[in-house]
Amino acid sequence: MIPNIYGKMYLEKYKQLATTPLSRKIHLARWNLIYKYLKFGVILDYGCGPNTFNSYAPVEYTVFGYDINPECKQSKIPEVNFNAVTFWDSLEHIHNFYNEIEKLKPDYLFISTPNLKSVKNGIIDWKHYRPQEHIYYFDIDSLIVILANLGYKILESNYIEGQLRDPNNPEAILTIVAQRDQ
Repeated sequence: MIPNIYGKMYLEKYKQLATTPLSRKIHLARWNLIYKYLKFGVILDYGCGPNTFNSYAPVEYTVFGYDINPECKQSKIPEVNFNAVTFWDSLEHIHNFYNEIEKLKPDYLFISTPNLKSVKNGIIDWKHYRPQEHIYYFDIDSLIVILANLGYKILESNYIEGQLRDPNNPEAILTIVAQRDQ
């Protein structure tokens, strides 16, 4: 079941955000991070929204998008082997993320998510507390355990994206790179 919040207005909001200089910086930082670990390959952007991330893809990558929002018109995951799956601001929205990762079995996971450890004055006042949107809240410790249970080890965690979004609180957004154990 798709929550009522996902629809045309939700997509339009993210289309507008995609046109900002900050969006460009974030997407370029994401591709730089991918290139650090994977020089070419097939990538699925899970929770692609208006497909902005994929529009910045270097030629070395074949990219696909998937989103539950019917307005995105990206509702099918192609039946190909993915070298990487990205969950940019989406893992916290996915009811069955564990099953999805298990089914897709990419070599790499790239994740950015609000960082629960950045909560200062209680979760209710936290800007990332969105009960209608965010089903889960993560921090580095929970992601280490979850990803290990899925057969992944974390290669890198950083706050680069958080620094771009809010230099006064860079820890608010946690970025993870994980590789599947061979």
